[in-house]
Amino acid sequence: MSSVAPGIFHLSNVRTSYLYAFKPFIGKPTPQNPNPKPVFTCHFLMAKEHPDLARFAAHIEAVGSSFQWKNGMTWDIVKEALKAQDKLCLHRGDVTKAGQPEYAGLYFVSGNNSKRFTVVDGDRTPLTEADGRPYSGCYVNAIVDVWCQDNTYGRRVNCTITGIQFLRHGDAFGGGAQPAQPDEFGVVDASADAATLVANAEPMAGLL
Repeated sequence: MSSVAPGIFHLSNVRTSYLYAFKPFIGKPTPQNPNPKPVFTCHFLMAKEHPDLARFAAHIEAVGSSFQWKNGMTWDIVKEALKAQDKLCLHRGDVTKAGQPEYAGLYFVSGNNSKRFTVVDGDRTPLTEADGRPYSGCYVNAIVDVWCQDNTYGRRVNCTITGIQFLRHGDAFGGGAQPAQPDEFGVVDASADAATLVANAEPMAGLL
């Protein structure tokens, strides 16, 4: 019987943006990063009322508070610094992506992986680029691994994508862990398009 890593989290019914699932994204060289490495990446968009938003914020709290930060730093102190520098993997769209209409009023989880993560259909069949899904703007379920960084490159709370499952179509947008196994996902019911969101008054209290 396999155990679930402490940082693993399942996101359900989230919209994708900046999705690079089949070919990696390579950023532009900068003085700080002259040779950017290719990564498979995605932003998972959620409204304030999304039931997973508060749960994900609590998950970051749990992972961050259980990590042994260097120099005796406590999570409460580190968290405030990371919030101010936007170095958490959970972001406010109006702040991090200000001026981009697809992010307006939303929150998003940013994740990546140096290896190509698992991509499956609703019935857990593996998907390829030729299938035409998933794509930026569609809705997916995702499995991610939240982990803390405290090294010579700085402090962050990162998110590694281990797999995504195509859930349903949406208007297309322009332009550390092992890969998830297909059986880690459930089988999507035919009524997935009718999924509703559960209200949550203050999903980000204490985190952002």
